[in-house]
Amino acid sequence: RVWKSRFHSSAIFNERGMRRVMRYIHRNPVKAALVGIAIDYRWCSARWYVDRTQDTVVKLVHLREL
Repeated sequence: RVWKSRFHSSAIFNERGMRRVMRYIHRNPVKAALVGIAIDYRWCSARWYVDRTQDTVVKLVHLREL
């Protein structure tokens, strides 16, 4: 068996669930010791959520615009 049950998908049904997933995503670089705080990780949108700085690498589109 090549793929084990390490990866899976889950439906997000509400804003609380979305916030939980976003926290998880933003904390991953910190947990992996790539940076001390999430906003310092270049490939992360955390900086935008803190001070609305638009990064040249990560372009954010509000979910309601999709």
